[in-house]
Amino acid sequence: MTGAPSTPPHPDDPGLVLRFVVLGGGATCLLLAVIASALLFLAGAGSPVAWPVVSLLGGGQLVALLAAGRAGWGLLAMRRRAAPAAVIALVARHLQLLQRALFVWCVLATAGWVLARPSLAMATLLVAAVTAQGTLVLAVFRRRLTGSATG
Repeated sequence: MTGAPSTPPHPDDPGLVLRFVVLGGGATCLLLAVIASALLFLAGAGSPVAWPVVSLLGGGQLVALLAAGRAGWGLLAMRRRAAPAAVIALVARHLQLLQRALFVWCVLATAGWVLARPSLAMATLLVAAVTAQGTLVLAVFRRRLTGSATG
């Protein structure tokens, strides 16, 4: 082995944190897809609970993909020599907007489904609780980003 040993990147490196958000957003989307598939398999595609499951978890998947895409945009911007602090601040602000949007989506979609089909209220609330956990995932991503900007 020749040359000096390479040092691993610092955990608060902005590029590394953005990669974490890209992978985490993709993993969140995949996890919600697995949960939706399992629920649809167990309940049956013709089950009355199918549409609330698809709409609520699908909304969560969309937000997770948007978060991953925004972080990917941040990585590309940093490769084009944009200021890392500005990119991190912009991505963190967009993650906060996505977090709020997901929460509002969960509340409004749940209210709509409960009003449309009161017999599915408990199932809809449970699916909404699973989807709303995406807001916590986005909060972790945002905290990680803002910690990398100050660290």
